[in-house]
Amino acid sequence: MSNFQYPIELRGVVREEGIPTARSRVSRRGALAGGKRATGPRATGKILTIKEAIKISKQAKVKGKKIILVGGCFDILHVGHILFLKAAKKQGDILFLLLESDENIAKRKGKKRPLNTQRNRAVVLSALEVVDYIVPLIGMTKNEEYDRLMIQIKPD
Repeated sequence: MSNFQYPIELRGVVREEGIPTARSRVSRRGALAGGKRATGPRATGKILTIKEAIKISKQAKVKGKKIILVGGCFDILHVGHILFLKAAKKQGDILFLLLESDENIAKRKGKKRPLNTQRNRAVVLSALEVVDYIVPLIGMTKNEEYDRLMIQIKPD
């Protein structure tokens, strides 16, 4: 039996003191207000809408947290991605990852890409300890839209 250990640390939801996550709306049994059950990637608390990301970023800034923002496709996760994300996380307190849409990846990399849907990529990335929040970019195609989002999240 090998003593090899995977270099990726996996854990559950990030729970910054005083900084709410999407999970904060979920009870211990996973029930949302109104009795609906939280399922899918949003139930992890790390996958946010753009509005949620902006709100959490503002709250983190008030608390003096340093925000790091990265983006990409992350279609076929490999060691280069992990090293990149670890290095990014070392630069600050909270790492937001902007995740490209399936449509944008197909335009850039060809019809056979992505191999994994944005939803599945978000779930995989949410399992990485170094990634605090994933923000799926849906319908965002213009540089001005990216610029506006960066200004709203205000990375350091």
